[in-house]
Amino acid sequence: MNDISPTDLKTILHSRRANIPDEDEVRLVTHRIEDKLEKAGQSPYVEAACYDIPFGLSTRLVPWGMMDFSQLMERLRKLAEAEDLSLYDAARKFTTVQVRSSDQGWLWHPWLGITPRQ
Repeated sequence: MNDISPTDLKTILHSRRANIPDEDEVRLVTHRIEDKLEKAGQSPYVEAACYDIPFGLSTRLVPWGMMDFSQLMERLRKLAEAEDLSLYDAARKFTTVQVRSSDQGWLWHPWLGITPRQ
C-alpha cells in the first residue's frame, strides 16, 4: 500500500469553497478554491456546481437563523461597507468554508448545510 502523507490526505478529502459575487454583484456564485492556481499567480476561484437539496417541511417548523443566498448577499454588502472592503474581497474573506472534495459539485440546504454531490 502506498503511503499517503497527512497533507496529501487533506487535499484528497477536503477542498475550500467560497460564495463570490457575480460580475454584476447581484447574486452569489459558488466557487471552489484551487491552491495550485493561486501558487501559479492566477485567480484560485473556479466556478463550481452547487445544487439545492429539496426538503419539504411542516408549515409549523421554522429554522433558527435560516438565511438564503439573497439574504447572505445583503449581509455581505453591509459587512463590506463596515469593513471598508470591496464586495468581492468581503466574500473571499467571510464566505470561505472547508468542505469535502467533490468533482460533481455540492448539495446545499440552509438548514442542513453542504454535502458533496454523488
